[in-house]
Amino acid sequence: MAGSEAKLKLAIDRVQQKVIFAEANKDSIDRLCSLLNLPIGGATKFLGKENFVGCVAKLFDSVVKLGDKYMQSKMKKDVLVKPDITCLESFLETDGVSRANEMKLYYMCSGSSSPRQASAFGSGTRTSLHLYVADDPQTICPQCQSPMSTAVQFVSSKGVNKEEASVDESGYVKGIVTYIVSDDLVVEPSSSTSTVDLLKKNNVRDSARLDMVDVSFGAREVLKLLEESLKSESVLTNVFLEKQKLQSQVLH
Repeated sequence: MAGSEAKLKLAIDRVQQKVIFAEANKDSIDRLCSLLNLPIGGATKFLGKENFVGCVAKLFDSVVKLGDKYMQSKMKKDVLVKPDITCLESFLETDGVSRANEMKLYYMCSGSSSPRQASAFGSGTRTSLHLYVADDPQTICPQCQSPMSTAVQFVSSKGVNKEEASVDESGYVKGIVTYIVSDDLVVEPSSSTSTVDLLKKNNVRDSARLDMVDVSFGAREVLKLLEESLKSESVLTNVFLEKQKLQSQVLH
């Protein structure tokens, strides 16, 4: 997804001049969710949702409620709703989604025996293994004072089977459905029920009033979305309808 420009399909009510909802695919939801990989998710959790005037708290809550059926893994969900506050510098250096996809590495010192070397000693023999693990390759081994720079991969207790290995696990959510995003950034799997509920909530009794408009959802829109989400609950309307009005003025 890094470097690509995702798309949203907006359902715009011509009468109220308001975005009722947006249909979004996996790439767009991953991009939207990446906002929570900033310290905002941590701030929402630790400072309290009542301290946020806009609808960031609603985005946070809706991702918390997305079941395991839709999330790639609990670990990736935790990246969003239980983020490490120290990740801001890394996020600014690289794309938040691709960062979450990296295989988690840990490090041991070069003085530790490799698994092959350790097996040669046999189960009844004491080895010289330095049983320390770090998540920073510049950490010094407390046993031999050598840099712990030898990378070892973390293996989940669930393991990986062949079927799971063939599934696209990039990003945050699974691409098994189309998602729907409300004007105040509540994310949920798209369904006739969710669509009807949003129409009722916004007093739209005739779907013929809706215009379906495709819009780009690139880095510029994401930053504008973040800005609006901190002060408003009509985020999609404020970001995309204002942009359309400006484009119309230029054309005319």
